[in-house]
Amino acid sequence: MYIHLSNQLIKEKTMNPKEIKDLRDKLKLTQPELAYKLQIAPMTVSRWERGISAPSKVFITAMKRMG
Repeated sequence: MYIHLSNQLIKEKTMNPKEIKDLRDKLKLTQPELAYKLQIAPMTVSRWERGISAPSKVFITAMKRMG
């Protein structure tokens, strides 16, 4: 995804579903456990891992800091 900011195109960093699941597996957390740590609904983690939606930069940063 690209966003337009001050006449510059900036690529927004995201994580693909496999990266999210791999990180969660590395942390040895279930979807509900990861959701609890991020203070979000477990269904949200499921949607990220199935590619239905994607985490915002805030959650990407939080997950990467855990790992």
